[in-house]
Amino acid sequence: MTNKYNSFAGRIKRINAAFRSGSPAARLGLLLEAIKPFTHFLDMAVTSLPGAGRGIKSNLDTLPACLLVVGPPRSGSTIIYQVLVRAIPSVYISNMHFIFPRYASTHMLKNNLFGAGLGGFHNYYGHTAALYDVNEGNEPMDRLFQGSAVPDQIRQGFISFVENMQAEEGRPLIFKNAGAFGQLTDLHKAVPEIAFLRIKRDPEQIIQSVVRAYHELGGFNPIPDALRHSTISDPVEFAVRQILEIERVIDAQRLEIDSHSWIEFSYEDFCRNPWPMIENLAANHLGIDLACLRRNAVPKLQVSTRSKVSEEEARKIKSFLQSWPSRSDAFGNRL
Repeated sequence: MTNKYNSFAGRIKRINAAFRSGSPAARLGLLLEAIKPFTHFLDMAVTSLPGAGRGIKSNLDTLPACLLVVGPPRSGSTIIYQVLVRAIPSVYISNMHFIFPRYASTHMLKNNLFGAGLGGFHNYYGHTAALYDVNEGNEPMDRLFQGSAVPDQIRQGFISFVENMQAEEGRPLIFKNAGAFGQLTDLHKAVPEIAFLRIKRDPEQIIQSVVRAYHELGGFNPIPDALRHSTISDPVEFAVRQILEIERVIDAQRLEIDSHSWIEFSYEDFCRNPWPMIENLAANHLGIDLACLRRNAVPKLQVSTRSKVSEEEARKIKSFLQSWPSRSDAFGNRL
């Protein structure tokens, strides 16, 4: 299948879809993308002034608590990410960081804007509707793995990232990145202090959302290595293989990561009863006093189970999943 997601035609289709959606989150995403070249220049100018910004002292041996939320696209990870940063005092990559990557944390900490006063949980394919709400933060993660980065380089790059975010004891860094699903082992080896929160969801619901996104946005993202040169022409089959392969890659890396650094949340269970899961995460992995949690920041959540595709596509998804070999790669090869 030709994936048009990152092509010029794909970008045009995504822009048109965002405008037609009427979603505030989609339109904010377009605005931020448009102004980013100017704001990045301004950001460098502002942070080069004497006394601008601050961060933790560089130390290869000590880092504050850090949590990376991982999972396949459309798994509910963005909503869970939004809930966590509202409930847990923390720093996170916001839309403000997307346009002012160096200065955003200084501004937000000074004005108590991390997780405070944020509205609902609406998002448009991972884009959120408020300047101080969460952002996928692809650029910081991409920089960590540029070229053939070795563990020491990854660690030093991550420490610089933590410094810039201004995480510290009692104020952990919580961040999410769907595209990093294949680099978890490398990140764990370089920065064993990171805890990984893996989000799981009913695969039928995930794949239905992926197929719907394909129709609206014109492509698939992210693409696992096993599918980069795929000749599959059916978008439904491709979506099934994409999600199952991403899950397989995550499962394989899970075996190489210390069990104390790995947490799994079910999206459905989290929506039904989030607080026991939030409390366990805060107390046992992030070192947060439960008295500091923002109890009023999390409204009642609902599990979305509505069909997102046509009846024929839903039937095909179910059929593919029922016939797929267990523990296989994206092309059905037994592992």
